[in-house]
Amino acid sequence: MAIVAASIDGADASGWHDYELSIDPAYKIYRCNSLDVCLGHNDGSLIYVPDNHAETGPIVAYNVTSTHIFLRTLGRSPRNLFKGDTFEEIDSCRQFFFVLDKSNDDLAGPFSLADFQAHPVVASLGDIEWIEPRNPNVAMPLIGNLVFLVYSVIILGWPVLFLVAVMAVAWFAFRSRKRGQAYDA
Repeated sequence: MAIVAASIDGADASGWHDYELSIDPAYKIYRCNSLDVCLGHNDGSLIYVPDNHAETGPIVAYNVTSTHIFLRTLGRSPRNLFKGDTFEEIDSCRQFFFVLDKSNDDLAGPFSLADFQAHPVVASLGDIEWIEPRNPNVAMPLIGNLVFLVYSVIILGWPVLFLVAVMAVAWFAFRSRKRGQAYDA
């Protein structure tokens, strides 16, 4: 059995772009950040976690049949910007594949494309139509982005607004003074 002893709670995934996507009555895709797109049960127990496999990254596509779930993931690699940098990045040049047997939650993989296509279950199906996981709540990221934009304008825009206001006051003062001189003459 390949179930990981970790779990996801809705409160843990609180980012604007994070989500839980139901892909089968018993399974969900959990997005906790751009690198951690995982497969798990509806109760939050995780089956596929990128950190549990040496070079695999987030799930970028899936396919569900009555007996299996197929995953396509990207790779991940160390960033190494400075000594001691432990951050990892998505490596979109590499792909890995997994096959989950829904009868016993046995997760086979990671496979290369050739090994994946040679897997007996995959070979018996022929072409697989991949589905890209997407946030089922499209409004939340849009609202989050809007809030971020408004805060950014307020925080970064006040100096520009202040400068425009000072210039407007100076222009009006100069113009009224010029008009006053015109009336005096």
